[in-house]
Amino acid sequence: MRNTVKSELSRQDLRQVQKIMLYIMKRIHAVCVEHNIKYWLDYGSLLGAIRHDGFIPWDDDMDICMMREDYDKFCEIAPQCLGDEFFWQDKHSEIGFCFEFGKVRLKNTVYMEYAWSKTKLSQIGFFVDVFPMDPFPENVKLIKYLDRKSVLYSGLLNYKEHNMISSNCFYAIIQIIMSLLLSQKRMRKWFTNTVQYLQQFKTTSPLVSKLCMDTERDICFRSSLEKVILKKFEDTEFYIPEKYEERLTQLFGDYMKLPPENKRFGHHSIEKFDFGKYANI
Repeated sequence: MRNTVKSELSRQDLRQVQKIMLYIMKRIHAVCVEHNIKYWLDYGSLLGAIRHDGFIPWDDDMDICMMREDYDKFCEIAPQCLGDEFFWQDKHSEIGFCFEFGKVRLKNTVYMEYAWSKTKLSQIGFFVDVFPMDPFPENVKLIKYLDRKSVLYSGLLNYKEHNMISSNCFYAIIQIIMSLLLSQKRMRKWFTNTVQYLQQFKTTSPLVSKLCMDTERDICFRSSLEKVILKKFEDTEFYIPEKYEERLTQLFGDYMKLPPENKRFGHHSIEKFDFGKYANI
């Protein structure tokens, strides 16, 4: 087992982290192609595909998105189709997993973020995040309400399950008090009911976003994500939105401009990691 923090993750180790995530993503891609499931690279992974033809050199994770209908299909087939090396981790496969998205984990490895140091999850290996995109209303106040409530409930659930507490003293106090007032069952039911509620907007609103986090920031037109194309990524190809310029501009502004050198680091504070048998892939 190797221990590290974000600022100490060596360039060589970071590159191996990226190679392992690429290995996971290749399997996800194969399963999605075989079962006609549409996905696309998003966030930093999409930016890397366009600006670097692969990973952003300092990126330490990988993200993809799917429309809700494809995500539900992926959830159903992933446990059987990914293969023995991988574990599909979501709120159904891991009782203590408290997010409205899933992770494809690589078994027999460790990739532990500092915030998860007290986790009870059985699988803590390298991962690729898989986010579902839901229809969203055009009402700005309703969007803000859903965003705030999803962030609050996710934080409370993770505090209850994993003792993940805010670093801000004021929010930490609120977190502790609210966790005593709200049951896990009630909060989990809110997410389930809200996802079902949002589906009505598929025919009445052009907007989509994800309920699990950054809802307000991520909201965009469904039309910008409906068609996907293959794009070079490292030594292979993955799907990206055909209208990637629209998506990247929304997320990053002038996305081709490199950030200052003092901001070129990953956003996961890694406490410990273990490549296992994948140290040389």
